[in-house]
Amino acid sequence: VYYISMGAPMLGSIPRSWLTVSPPRVLSWLSHTRLTLLKMDCDGCEFAIARDVIKDDVKFFQKVDQAIITVHTSSRWVKGHQEIVELGRLVRLMLNSGMNLVQIGISGCDDGIETPPNEELIHLGIPSGSGVSCQQWHFARLPRPITVPATHI
Repeated sequence: VYYISMGAPMLGSIPRSWLTVSPPRVLSWLSHTRLTLLKMDCDGCEFAIARDVIKDDVKFFQKVDQAIITVHTSSRWVKGHQEIVELGRLVRLMLNSGMNLVQIGISGCDDGIETPPNEELIHLGIPSGSGVSCQQWHFARLPRPITVPATHI
């Protein structure tokens, strides 16, 4: 088990004092070929993960068994349409790697960063605003589904 306190690159600028490393580079840095669980809560980096995975290792998510990404949906983090496009790219990469979206946990953020809500996300059916802007998106590889013949139902 490793806990690494560093930042992942973001779409915009971040303070220079932060060490930033993309998820594929962390895997390489650790000399691992597979991650059982990737947990990221990086206050805005969720909108740049897809860009960095495509650049550094487009097959990265095929090497991850489960991923829990905290997605922040208020306008503080979702500044425009580009963040929404990048979030869609992230979901597509994860689904195309064979993972499934198995759960979304929705809660409020602790530090008052929930307002204002992002109206474009709300229009797309993604909650945004007070009490719902910190979300845990859990992706995982599922075993093959068990099929039951119709005669047994």
